[in-house]
Amino acid sequence: MRCPGLTHVDVLASQDMMESLQNLHNFILGFDRLRSVSVPRIDSRALEHICRLPTLTSLSLTSYTGVTLPTISSDELPFPALHTLSIVAQNPDKVPLILSLLARAPLQSLKIDFGMSRDTAQLFPRLCKSLGENCTSAHASLQSLSLGVRYRRSLEPGLTIQCIHLRPLFLFTELTEVSLHPHHGFDLNNSAVDELARAWPRVNKVVLARNRRIATVSRVTLAGLLSFAQHCPYLSELQISFNASVVPKTQTRKPGVMRVQQTSLKSLGVQTSPCRDHQATAAFLSSAFPRLRKLNADAIDPEDDVVAESLIKKWRAVEELLPLLSKVRAEERIWTKPLKKKD
Repeated sequence: MRCPGLTHVDVLASQDMMESLQNLHNFILGFDRLRSVSVPRIDSRALEHICRLPTLTSLSLTSYTGVTLPTISSDELPFPALHTLSIVAQNPDKVPLILSLLARAPLQSLKIDFGMSRDTAQLFPRLCKSLGENCTSAHASLQSLSLGVRYRRSLEPGLTIQCIHLRPLFLFTELTEVSLHPHHGFDLNNSAVDELARAWPRVNKVVLARNRRIATVSRVTLAGLLSFAQHCPYLSELQISFNASVVPKTQTRKPGVMRVQQTSLKSLGVQTSPCRDHQATAAFLSSAFPRLRKLNADAIDPEDDVVAESLIKKWRAVEELLPLLSKVRAEERIWTKPLKKKD
């Protein structure tokens, strides 16, 4: 072996090369100082080898189809230094198995994308449960989490993700970035959003993606967004579907009650959220998130141009009002401050 000190392995392979990867697996067995490995797939011998390496901090499997797990004794510590794990799974049912090796891995970043299968909709909650149960050390270390199906084309009925399915993820209390893409989107209400916001107080980015071809109206309302204002002071980017058809009354001053306001949020992805009164909606959002400037609206269905255009116009009108409302509020704050007396 000419390079026994090799620390990084990064291999790309086309689909027709997948069956000839055995030589690559044998190649990996010859190195004991690997820090990062990025390969399409891995066999059980290579997995057993790298999971014992004290130097491995990053693992990426770009076309994972499953593998027989190695036998690990109770006194061994698999993946003792693994910080970053990325899996693109061609056979998503096999993903929870590899997670059983991560009980004591100090993960900081975890990304799992999986392709379509008959069981994709039911897989997402099983994956959440498996993460909560297996990745126990990561409860206090994981900072970035991305899960789900990236290309959601099916319109067949399926499971929408509810708060009960997400609760295992609430164990990861140090998260700063969360991106969730279940096949059929979410079915959340204001209470669920409040529980989520309380669980992740350090987040600066939250993406709760929905399948825009499934045109159901979210049960989350504008009032539900106040939970992010109350419990997530660092949140700067949020994507969530909500119902802005009814705008809550503007917050009024009451004795002993603090105004709910968060000054970090700058970008709000409203997805397919309905909006009726753009002026009242803008006033509410500006009150709770005075530095909010950017709004993004997705079309309900690319084929429904009329609905898509109307939706985008509504939210564009809201976006245009935000800077003006913020300027007015800033000027009013100046006028309410008492003047200092001149000597």
